[in-house]
Amino acid sequence: MMVIDNYWHLIRNDFYAKQLKTWFEQWNISVSIMDVLPTTGFIIDNVAAMFVYETNSKVCFFDCLICNKEIDKDIRSEALDMLVNYGEKYAKDKGYSYIFSNSHYDAVVKRAENHGFNVDKHDYKVFGKVITK
Repeated sequence: MMVIDNYWHLIRNDFYAKQLKTWFEQWNISVSIMDVLPTTGFIIDNVAAMFVYETNSKVCFFDCLICNKEIDKDIRSEALDMLVNYGEKYAKDKGYSYIFSNSHYDAVVKRAENHGFNVDKHDYKVFGKVITK
C-alpha cells in the first residue's frame, strides 16, 4: 500500500498552476476554471489536488477534485481519498460544521458517498454569470 504524506497548502504559483492546467487538459476540462479556483487547496505533488472555498459561516465547499490521468488508477484513487480526508480535517480545524460539494461525475459522487457525504439524488442546475470582462 502506498503512503503519501506530502500535502501542500496551495498558494497560487506557476509551478502548481502548470501542473493543474495539464491535468484539466487531460480530463478535457476547460483551463478557464483556474480563474475561479480559491487559493485554499491541497495538492499531492504530481498526483492529485482539491480545493476548499471558505466562507464566513459554518459551511465550506469542496471543489475541483482533480488528478493526473497519467498516474496509476489505484495511486490516484488513494491520493484522492487522502485529500478528502485531509480536507475534512482542515475544515474541522478551521471551525466549519458543514462541508458541501457537488459534481456531475459519477466517480466523484461515489467517492463522496464512500466518505460519508449525504448525496441528494435530485437533479439540479448550476448556474453562473460572468460580471467582468
